[in-house]
Amino acid sequence: MFLFISDTVIISSHVVQGVLLSVPEAMEDMISMKRLWVHEVLRVFCDRLVDGSDQNWLFGQLRMVIEEKLEEDMDEMFLHLRTDEGMVSLI
Repeated sequence: MFLFISDTVIISSHVVQGVLLSVPEAMEDMISMKRLWVHEVLRVFCDRLVDGSDQNWLFGQLRMVIEEKLEEDMDEMFLHLRTDEGMVSLI
């Protein structure tokens, strides 16, 4: 799945580091922080996946986590990025 083998803890820490590097002035509200977290997950994990099916799997997992843990609708969170079909897509 990953382009190269790496320690999952180290890779996960890059997500946290990316979120922590943000400045409070850039966060309008909690939804902005959640969007930043999604961005960092995609930047850190999805960029390392070389297979489209793996990227789609990650995107599906991310959608599930957003709904179940962040209690948000991904399509609503990223309404400004929606496709003609009305859904947020990986591409």
